[in-house]
Amino acid sequence: MKPSLRPNENVQKPVNKSLMVFDSLEKVFLITLGRAGSGYLMSLFDSHPQVLLIPAGVKVYHIYHLTKHLPAEKTLEYLTERKLSYIFQNKKTMEDGDFKNFNISIETFRDEFINIWKSVPNNAKNFLYTLHYSYALSTGQNLNEKKMLFVHLHTFGEIPQYLRDYPTSKWIFLVRNPKNGFYSIFVKYRKFLGGRFGYDYAWLTPLLQWKSSKSILILEKLNKDRFLKIKREDLSLDLRGVMKNIVSKLSIDFNPSLLSPTLGGAPYVSTSPLNKNVKGSYCSGIMKKRYNEEWSKYDILFLETFFKNEFQRFGYNLETSANMSKNEMLQLKFCKMSWFGKFIFRVNAWETSENRTENEEALMNECIIPVEKFKLFRLFNLLRLNWVSKIILSVWFAIKSMGLIRERKQTVKRLIYEVFKTEG
Repeated sequence: MKPSLRPNENVQKPVNKSLMVFDSLEKVFLITLGRAGSGYLMSLFDSHPQVLLIPAGVKVYHIYHLTKHLPAEKTLEYLTERKLSYIFQNKKTMEDGDFKNFNISIETFRDEFINIWKSVPNNAKNFLYTLHYSYALSTGQNLNEKKMLFVHLHTFGEIPQYLRDYPTSKWIFLVRNPKNGFYSIFVKYRKFLGGRFGYDYAWLTPLLQWKSSKSILILEKLNKDRFLKIKREDLSLDLRGVMKNIVSKLSIDFNPSLLSPTLGGAPYVSTSPLNKNVKGSYCSGIMKKRYNEEWSKYDILFLETFFKNEFQRFGYNLETSANMSKNEMLQLKFCKMSWFGKFIFRVNAWETSENRTENEEALMNECIIPVEKFKLFRLFNLLRLNWVSKIILSVWFAIKSMGLIRERKQTVKRLIYEVFKTEG
């Protein structure tokens, strides 16, 4: 007996004519390492009349691979009620912007998405087109006026597939001084997710996020007209000059809106813990060396040694000799902190949460905690997290994080050895 086909899979279907509009649009993808300000750069394109973009960092192909075996209705539910819920349900969030007054018709999106996704071959490219086509119509945009499709991927796990699907695509890679980039991620994890899982997690995770820059090498081989490397610092110091340079490589015209950051048409507000509520264009103050306030020279020496290759590739100067020995690097700072100190770090982290509901959702999404066990978190949240509940939760998360931390430490150790691979 032949196995039955899953919904929308392996069925030969004609290309939906509605999606043919994308054939003439230039495809531009924005990626970055860690927290470099890619949300801000995306916001500069948000109100350009010739650009079609969803005002969010959308891992489109990742979403596709998660939902490709689901019926169209279930995929729609995943998009509107989970991944992009803040857009479709008019929410104001700390991480993704304020969409309380955003004008979007979820009914139009639902009708268009289901109609098209059921009528086209099931593949990642068609999913990306269907998502953006439905979004455009649900927000009242005229696709005939668009010249460019702009997708903020942020991460770069599926770069090879994107290059295969869009062989003429252009890529904007936003970089930032590795120390500032690392510190921004560290502060984020210390304040939110890292706080729950401890000091080790808050240090290890940024190290691994930044060191994953090797994945960018495949893009650096592209023609210079297709791969644009932009420094975050340059964007702050000369916004008009940088944006004119970017636009000169693209199909769109320069427009004053490129100097006024928005998200869904609303003024952009920084989501960084270091620049809370900073509105509009960033000033040069964003580049202050805030890490100097709490990092020792030992920390900076370690980071510059660890990221030495990235400093050279991205054109940043070093503050130190960046010559810490292998043995010194293996004696990482987070390994020297006492168990009691790490525990207090986690307990104190419960004081920093300003939006419980959003942090719960972020914690569940980021750390993939089973929903059943996550009820414990919600239970203590109802008790307003008194000191007893903080201690109980801290113990529980300490136990949950053991395997996670062990795995990350091993990976960092391997990367340290790679730094010294020439020594044999």
